[in-house]
Amino acid sequence: MNFPKGDFSIKIIITGDYKAGKTSFIKRFVENQFQEEYNATVGLSISKKKINIREHTKIKLNIWDSGGLTSQISPYKEKFYNHVDGAFIIIDRTHHYNLKSFEKCFEKWYNDINKSVLKKIPIIIVGTKSDKTSDNVVSEDDIKNIARQYDISFISTSAKTGYNINEVFIDLTHRIIDDLIKLEPHEIKNKYKNYYLKSDETKALEDLEDLLVENSKKSFITKFQYDLIKL
Repeated sequence: MNFPKGDFSIKIIITGDYKAGKTSFIKRFVENQFQEEYNATVGLSISKKKINIREHTKIKLNIWDSGGLTSQISPYKEKFYNHVDGAFIIIDRTHHYNLKSFEKCFEKWYNDINKSVLKKIPIIIVGTKSDKTSDNVVSEDDIKNIARQYDISFISTSAKTGYNINEVFIDLTHRIIDDLIKLEPHEIKNKYKNYYLKSDETKALEDLEDLLVENSKKSFITKFQYDLIKL
Protein backbone atom coordinates (compact mmCIF):
# COMPACT_ATOMS: atom_id res chain seq x y z
CA MET A 1 0.00 0.00 0.00
CA ASN A 2 1.22 3.50 -0.85
CA PHE A 3 -0.20 5.03 2.33
CA PRO A 4 1.00 8.53 3.31
CA LYS A 5 3.48 8.92 6.15
CA GLY A 6 2.27 10.45 9.40
CA ASP A 7 -0.27 9.96 12.17
CA PHE A 8 -3.85 9.27 11.14
CA SER A 9 -7.12 8.71 12.96
CA ILE A 10 -9.97 6.36 12.00
CA LYS A 11 -13.30 5.73 13.66
CA ILE A 12 -14.67 2.20 14.13
CA ILE A 13 -18.12 1.44 15.50
CA ILE A 14 -19.01 -1.73 17.39
CA THR A 15 -22.62 -2.84 17.00
CA GLY A 16 -24.47 -5.92 18.19
CA ASP A 17 -27.10 -7.14 20.60
CA TYR A 18 -27.06 -6.93 24.37
CA LYS A 19 -24.59 -9.42 25.95
CA ALA A 20 -23.03 -10.31 22.60
CA GLY A 21 -19.52 -9.84 24.00
CA LYS A 22 -18.70 -6.40 22.61
CA THR A 23 -17.04 -5.06 25.77
CA SER A 24 -14.88 -8.17 26.19
CA PHE A 25 -13.97 -8.01 22.51
CA ILE A 26 -12.77 -4.40 22.86
CA LYS A 27 -11.06 -4.93 26.23
CA ARG A 28 -9.02 -7.85 24.91
CA PHE A 29 -7.81 -5.76 21.97
CA VAL A 30 -7.15 -2.48 23.78
CA GLU A 31 -5.88 -3.79 27.14
CA ASN A 32 -5.19 -7.48 26.38
CA GLN A 33 -7.37 -8.41 29.35
CA PHE A 34 -10.40 -10.61 29.91
CA GLN A 35 -12.80 -10.74 32.82
CA GLU A 36 -15.27 -13.55 33.44
CA GLU A 37 -17.95 -11.51 35.19
CA TYR A 38 -20.38 -9.61 32.99
CA ASN A 39 -20.82 -5.85 33.38
CA ALA A 40 -23.32 -4.23 31.04
CA THR A 41 -22.15 -1.17 29.13
CA VAL A 42 -24.20 1.85 30.18
CA GLY A 43 -24.59 4.44 27.44
CA LEU A 44 -21.80 4.92 24.95
CA SER A 45 -18.26 3.67 25.51
CA ILE A 46 -15.24 5.01 23.59
CA SER A 47 -11.82 3.37 23.56
CA LYS A 48 -8.59 4.16 21.72
CA LYS A 49 -5.52 2.32 20.62
CA LYS A 50 -2.61 3.23 18.35
CA ILE A 51 -1.15 0.73 15.92
CA ASN A 52 1.74 0.96 13.45
CA ILE A 53 0.90 0.06 9.86
CA ARG A 54 4.27 1.04 8.44
CA GLU A 55 7.46 2.40 9.98
CA HIS A 56 6.33 5.99 9.44
CA THR A 57 2.56 5.43 9.48
CA LYS A 58 0.66 5.30 12.76
CA ILE A 59 -3.08 4.81 13.05
CA LYS A 60 -5.16 5.85 16.06
CA LEU A 61 -8.24 3.66 16.31
CA ASN A 62 -11.23 5.40 17.89
CA ILE A 63 -13.52 2.52 18.91
CA TRP A 64 -17.15 3.43 19.66
CA ASP A 65 -19.34 0.84 21.40
CA SER A 66 -23.10 1.39 21.21
CA GLY A 67 -23.78 -0.75 24.27
CA GLY A 68 -26.15 -2.90 22.19
CA LEU A 69 -29.26 -0.92 23.03
CA THR A 70 -30.56 1.08 20.07
CA SER A 71 -32.97 2.93 22.36
CA GLN A 72 -30.00 4.33 24.28
CA ILE A 73 -28.17 5.75 21.29
CA SER A 74 -31.17 6.81 19.20
CA PRO A 75 -31.10 10.48 20.34
CA TYR A 76 -27.40 10.57 19.48
CA LYS A 77 -27.34 8.27 16.48
CA GLU A 78 -26.05 10.98 14.16
CA LYS A 79 -23.02 11.54 16.38
CA PHE A 80 -22.49 7.80 16.86
CA TYR A 81 -22.38 7.14 13.11
CA ASN A 82 -20.87 10.46 12.05
CA HIS A 83 -17.50 10.15 10.24
CA VAL A 84 -17.36 6.38 10.78
CA ASP A 85 -14.77 4.56 8.67
CA GLY A 86 -15.57 0.91 9.43
CA ALA A 87 -17.84 -1.30 11.53
CA PHE A 88 -18.00 -4.61 13.36
CA ILE A 89 -21.29 -6.44 13.82
CA ILE A 90 -20.77 -8.57 16.95
CA ILE A 91 -22.90 -11.70 17.23
CA ASP A 92 -22.72 -14.38 19.92
CA ARG A 93 -23.21 -17.66 18.08
CA THR A 94 -24.05 -19.43 21.36
CA HIS A 95 -27.19 -17.28 21.73
CA HIS A 96 -28.66 -18.19 18.35
CA TYR A 97 -30.10 -21.66 18.04
CA ASN A 98 -30.82 -21.60 14.33
CA LEU A 99 -29.59 -19.84 11.23
CA LYS A 100 -32.78 -17.79 10.86
CA SER A 101 -32.37 -16.09 14.26
CA PHE A 102 -28.70 -15.40 13.51
CA GLU A 103 -29.54 -13.84 10.15
CA LYS A 104 -32.31 -11.73 11.68
CA CYS A 105 -29.89 -10.34 14.26
CA PHE A 106 -27.28 -9.59 11.61
CA GLU A 107 -29.74 -7.89 9.25
CA LYS A 108 -31.02 -5.61 12.02
CA TRP A 109 -27.56 -4.15 12.62
CA TYR A 110 -26.48 -4.22 8.98
CA ASN A 111 -29.55 -2.26 7.92
CA ASP A 112 -29.08 0.21 10.78
CA ILE A 113 -25.51 0.90 9.64
CA ASN A 114 -26.49 1.34 6.00
CA LYS A 115 -29.38 3.65 6.82
CA SER A 116 -27.21 5.81 9.07
CA VAL A 117 -23.92 5.95 7.12
CA LEU A 118 -24.08 7.74 3.80
CA LYS A 119 -20.88 6.25 2.35
CA LYS A 120 -20.00 2.59 1.82
CA ILE A 121 -17.73 1.37 4.62
CA PRO A 122 -16.00 -1.95 5.35
CA ILE A 123 -18.08 -4.19 7.65
CA ILE A 124 -17.02 -7.44 9.31
CA ILE A 125 -19.31 -9.88 11.11
CA VAL A 126 -17.55 -11.05 14.28
CA GLY A 127 -18.67 -14.30 15.86
CA THR A 128 -17.72 -14.21 19.54
CA LYS A 129 -17.02 -16.94 22.13
CA SER A 130 -15.51 -19.40 19.64
CA ASP A 131 -13.87 -21.14 22.61
CA LYS A 132 -17.33 -22.53 23.43
CA THR A 133 -17.32 -24.74 20.36
CA SER A 134 -19.81 -27.23 21.76
CA ASP A 135 -22.37 -24.42 22.16
CA ASN A 136 -22.04 -23.06 18.63
CA VAL A 137 -25.09 -24.29 16.77
CA VAL A 138 -24.81 -22.00 13.73
CA SER A 139 -22.00 -23.25 11.52
CA GLU A 140 -19.23 -21.01 10.19
CA ASP A 141 -20.03 -22.11 6.63
CA ASP A 142 -23.62 -20.91 6.98
CA ILE A 143 -22.51 -17.55 8.36
CA LYS A 144 -19.90 -17.13 5.63
CA ASN A 145 -22.62 -17.74 3.04
CA ILE A 146 -24.65 -14.90 4.57
CA ALA A 147 -21.60 -12.63 4.60
CA ARG A 148 -20.87 -13.35 0.95
CA GLN A 149 -24.42 -12.35 -0.01
CA TYR A 150 -23.73 -8.90 1.42
CA ASP A 151 -20.14 -8.72 0.12
CA ILE A 152 -18.65 -8.52 3.62
CA SER A 153 -16.49 -10.83 5.76
CA PHE A 154 -16.98 -13.06 8.78
CA ILE A 155 -14.42 -14.13 11.37
CA SER A 156 -14.69 -16.13 14.60
CA THR A 157 -13.03 -14.75 17.73
CA SER A 158 -12.61 -15.46 21.42
CA ALA A 159 -11.99 -12.66 23.90
CA LYS A 160 -11.22 -15.29 26.53
CA THR A 161 -8.31 -16.84 24.63
CA GLY A 162 -7.49 -13.84 22.42
CA TYR A 163 -8.14 -15.90 19.30
CA ASN A 164 -8.30 -13.69 16.18
CA ILE A 165 -8.88 -10.49 18.19
CA ASN A 166 -5.83 -8.57 16.94
CA GLU A 167 -6.19 -10.10 13.50
CA VAL A 168 -9.75 -8.88 12.96
CA PHE A 169 -8.88 -5.31 13.99
CA ILE A 170 -5.86 -5.32 11.67
CA ASP A 171 -8.02 -6.75 8.89
CA LEU A 172 -10.63 -4.00 9.24
CA THR A 173 -7.94 -1.32 9.50
CA HIS A 174 -6.36 -2.45 6.23
CA ARG A 175 -9.77 -2.49 4.54
CA ILE A 176 -10.33 1.08 5.73
CA ILE A 177 -6.89 2.09 4.46
CA ASP A 178 -7.71 0.59 1.07
CA ASP A 179 -10.58 3.09 0.90
CA LEU A 180 -8.63 6.01 2.34
CA ILE A 181 -5.72 5.77 -0.09
CA LYS A 182 -8.16 6.60 -2.86
CA LEU A 183 -8.57 10.04 -1.27
CA GLU A 184 -6.19 12.96 -1.37
CA PRO A 185 -3.80 13.16 1.64
CA HIS A 186 -5.44 16.33 2.95
CA GLU A 187 -8.83 14.57 2.92
CA ILE A 188 -7.45 11.76 5.07
CA LYS A 189 -5.89 14.03 7.66
CA ASN A 190 -8.75 16.50 7.93
CA LYS A 191 -11.24 14.43 9.89
CA TYR A 192 -13.41 17.45 10.61
CA LYS A 193 -13.48 18.83 7.06
CA ASN A 194 -17.29 19.01 6.99
CA TYR A 195 -17.21 21.54 9.81
CA TYR A 196 -14.86 23.98 8.00
CA LEU A 197 -12.79 24.47 11.14
CA LYS A 198 -9.50 26.23 11.64
CA SER A 199 -6.53 24.13 12.75
CA ASP A 200 -6.72 25.37 16.35
CA GLU A 201 -10.43 24.54 16.50
CA THR A 202 -9.78 21.05 15.18
CA LYS A 203 -7.06 20.56 17.80
CA ALA A 204 -9.49 21.65 20.52
CA LEU A 205 -12.02 19.05 19.40
CA GLU A 206 -9.37 16.32 19.36
CA ASP A 207 -8.33 17.29 22.89
CA LEU A 208 -11.97 17.21 23.98
CA GLU A 209 -12.35 13.74 22.49
CA ASP A 210 -9.35 12.54 24.52
CA LEU A 211 -10.91 14.02 27.66
CA LEU A 212 -14.24 12.32 27.03
CA VAL A 213 -12.54 8.97 26.52
CA GLU A 214 -10.79 9.31 29.87
CA ASN A 215 -14.04 10.29 31.58
CA SER A 216 -15.95 7.44 29.96
CA LYS A 217 -13.65 4.97 31.69
CA LYS A 218 -15.06 6.14 35.00
CA SER A 219 -18.71 6.70 34.12
CA PHE A 220 -21.06 6.80 31.17
CA ILE A 221 -20.99 9.83 28.90
CA THR A 222 -23.66 12.36 29.83
CA LYS A 223 -25.97 14.19 27.46
CA PHE A 224 -23.94 17.36 28.04
CA GLN A 225 -20.81 15.59 26.88
CA TYR A 226 -22.65 14.18 23.87
CA ASP A 227 -23.73 17.65 22.85
CA LEU A 228 -20.16 18.92 23.07
CA ILE A 229 -18.43 16.25 21.04
CA LYS A 230 -18.22 16.77 17.28
CA LEU A 231 -17.39 13.45 15.64
